Amino acid sequence: PFSADLTAATKLLSFDISQNQFSGVVPGTLPISLQYFYASGNLFSDIATGFSSLTGLLFIDLSYNRLNGTNVFGMMPKVTPAQVLAGLTGLTTLDLSHNLISSPAFGVLEILMENRPFLSRLDLSHNRINASISFVGVHDFISVLHLSNNMLRGTIPESIGTSSS
Repeated sequence: PFSADLTAATKLLSFDISQNQFSGVVPGTLPISLQYFYASGNLFSDIATGFSSLTGLLFIDLSYNRLNGTNVFGMMPKVTPAQVLAGLTGLTTLDLSHNLISSPAFGVLEILMENRPFLSRLDLSHNRINASISFVGVHDFISVLHLSNNMLRGTIPESIGTSSS
């Protein structure tokens, strides 16, 4: 839904396309300078693998879309979630709430929690995550973790209670 010319906007730090009717794939052809990306309230169902080249991203809001567990982060054969997320090392906030994310998304969640030392806010609430909550290994850097309104079960991991954050 975007022109490749948008990559030339090298001074663009914040881009807000929330509450529109964009659909299909969240493009990976956004300016490399981008730090804040707001795309909530659209109809996106997938995220381009090129999104990982946006190494300056600090904040991503993709809430209220149609992202699901099989397409999130452009997971195609030979492309792993780790490869897609590899460049997003400075990410502090990720909001994927109010989507259609299901259990296969947990590989992505584990990668986010293990390899993102600056990630302090993660919102996966109001999805279709049907799994044991034992996957959650909260690290000291997570200060806000929203998992409400899913289908989680099991015993809350001790790591949540022992985290210093």
